[in-house]
Amino acid sequence: MPASLNPGHQFDWHQIKQQLAELELQLDNQCSAENERITQALQKRTAALAEKPAEGSLQLVEVLRFDIGTERYAIHSTYVSEVLPIYQITALFDLPAYMAGICYVRGRVVSVLDLRILFQLPGVGLTDRNMLVLLKNEQMEFGLLVDVIIGIQLLDLTGLNKSLPNLDPIRLRYLQGVTRDQTIFLDGHALLTDPELIISQEFK
Repeated sequence: MPASLNPGHQFDWHQIKQQLAELELQLDNQCSAENERITQALQKRTAALAEKPAEGSLQLVEVLRFDIGTERYAIHSTYVSEVLPIYQITALFDLPAYMAGICYVRGRVVSVLDLRILFQLPGVGLTDRNMLVLLKNEQMEFGLLVDVIIGIQLLDLTGLNKSLPNLDPIRLRYLQGVTRDQTIFLDGHALLTDPELIISQEFK
């Protein structure tokens, strides 16, 4: 622009318009660059959120995790009344093979269910590592034989796979699904309300 505004000075309006146009172009370029930077940042943020669910979107439940053979299981902690080592199981006649028998827990007679047999899993007989997980609701109580107790943990049910191919109907009856980390989530309600898993009181 003119260096002086002295009277009588002749302005070069063509030059002034050209300079203004150049300034406008510079501002447009700066705005475009800033918009591009913001757009890229938002795209990265969107991609990150798509890869990992926000904390608020997790479906966390408190479960007891344990191993049976080479498989990892979990069951909602509200169904678990106690975990204890197995001292002695009394076998009973005329019971399905998956019913290991009964045991005494603080004066109570508790039925013992062997999921390895019920689910047709490979395994061996009782060992020192076997533990008993007592499941209980208002009407029923029995124990599950397990190999290793992992502990009480939070389990994310986000993306729970309820469509489980190659599983027999017996296993599907007691499973709510498989989590992303391949933990088999047992249906505690189904286990405790199935009459086929109840030992008749006459045996007790």
